[in-house]
Amino acid sequence: MEITPAYYRDYLRRQFPQEYQSLLESFQTLDQTEHFPEMVQLLKQVRDYRGEGLPARLFYDGKVAEAVALVAERHLKRKNRRSVSAEDMVRLADVAAFITAHCADELPLERLSRIGCMSISKLKDAFHVRYGCTITQYIQGQRTEQAGRLLRETDLPVSQVAAIVGYQNPSRFAEIFRRNTGRSPAEYRRACWSSFTEVNDMERKDSL
Repeated sequence: MEITPAYYRDYLRRQFPQEYQSLLESFQTLDQTEHFPEMVQLLKQVRDYRGEGLPARLFYDGKVAEAVALVAERHLKRKNRRSVSAEDMVRLADVAAFITAHCADELPLERLSRIGCMSISKLKDAFHVRYGCTITQYIQGQRTEQAGRLLRETDLPVSQVAAIVGYQNPSRFAEIFRRNTGRSPAEYRRACWSSFTEVNDMERKDSL
């Protein structure tokens, strides 16, 4: 995906003269290490798309515009947020790292607040400021990432994958996984395996 600054600068100024904002500034404020589940979902949809011709051009044009909208939205929200101290940023990073390492476990807020050395209310507020999502959404995002890897790399039943990443109810797991990826676990696995088969077929043809 390629975004041409000059095109979008002129386009936005022409279409939205009263609401124009610098996209360059928006992109420069992005941190490559931050949690951005909406963008992850969008890029996965682009990766898995298999259309051709006019439908494909319309699809990709729409996704580029959607990506720009997500970046602009995040930038506006960040400008309106309260700041977080450098000390609290370090503590929040510790909390996020703990969640990533133990996302399949029960993670009560009392435990996370002790790790972050702050009250529950402060932790919830500061975490949302830093990562742009709630703690629950962050946990769900980490579980979805782990589940996606298991679906791609193993043939474990979906119910077992759900249990491994922390969901005893497969239906609840499927609901959250679809919300984060745009596909059910079964659809996601089929798409990944189909893509893997296509790549292998191309590699075999190239070697002949």
